[in-house]
Amino acid sequence: MAVPVTVGRETLGAVILHRPLQDIQATVRDARRRLVWAFAIALAVSAALAAALSRSVGRPLERMARAAGRLAQGDLDQRVAVEGPEELQQLARAFNRAAEAVSRTIEEQRRLERMRREFVANVSHEFRAPLASLAGFIELLEDGTIPQEQAARYLELMRQDTERLSRLVADLLDLSRLDAGKVTIRPELISAVDAARRAVLGVEPRATSLGVQVEVAAEGSPAVYADPERLQQILANLLDNALDHTEAGGRVEVRVSGDAGWTRFEVVDTGEGIPEEELDLIWERFHRVDRSRVRSQRRRGGTGLGLSIVKQLVELHGGRVGVESRLGEGSRFWFTLPASPGSLPGTL
Repeated sequence: MAVPVTVGRETLGAVILHRPLQDIQATVRDARRRLVWAFAIALAVSAALAAALSRSVGRPLERMARAAGRLAQGDLDQRVAVEGPEELQQLARAFNRAAEAVSRTIEEQRRLERMRREFVANVSHEFRAPLASLAGFIELLEDGTIPQEQAARYLELMRQDTERLSRLVADLLDLSRLDAGKVTIRPELISAVDAARRAVLGVEPRATSLGVQVEVAAEGSPAVYADPERLQQILANLLDNALDHTEAGGRVEVRVSGDAGWTRFEVVDTGEGIPEEELDLIWERFHRVDRSRVRSQRRRGGTGLGLSIVKQLVELHGGRVGVESRLGEGSRFWFTLPASPGSLPGTL
């Protein structure tokens, strides 16, 4: 390299600077080695980061995919651990919520299918007994096996079987309409005591034939906001149920009271009572308490659907229903209905 030497405007000469080429080449080689090492270190760090990312993201995603596959095959217990980065944790939570929803849906479908099978079996059983009885009586009457003087008795038994079938068909139709949401209630303000008395009058003939006393007890004169026809159906079903379980000489009482915008009805009997473990089951269709203690199907006369209808009708009115019982001491069935339109939930 030449560096000029000047004084003022006059150039006096130049200074020549030089360095051996080997030194320059050594410097270049050193810089090249440094760049290679820097690249290698960066590559190693990148590989380590990629491996860590694969472990923290890839493996959980793999586990999630395997769990989804097992869930699709019917293993409803599949869940994944909530781990890794926040986004992955959110995805795991969403997967678990979806798995819970799928599990609940499938379990509900299985439950409904079991109920459908049991319902069909129970309906078939309920129809089979009275139909077989009717067919047998008709055959005996046709071939003259039954003496003429006993024909009236067997005709009465046939009438009871026919009434039982009619009640069963009516109850099934009611349940079908309730399940389909096709039952419309038309509530109006009526006397709760008058409604209770009408229901008692309706069962008096049966109560008299069974030797059971039925009466009404009221606290004041509360009103109730209900569909009169459906209220009669609720009370009639509860009274029939009480008569089914009360022996001759027993007592059934309908109690009516009002409090805080609601009217309370109670049907209290001195009958056989209900085992504690069955109290939550009596609202199920065709459920009968301790079949071994049933005195006779004809004595009871029920279809096993009345209490289920009661529960749905009460809830359709916006009310509540319940039962208290002691085995051997009797039962208390109760339900509450609005005392006025303003008592309904969501009204002013």
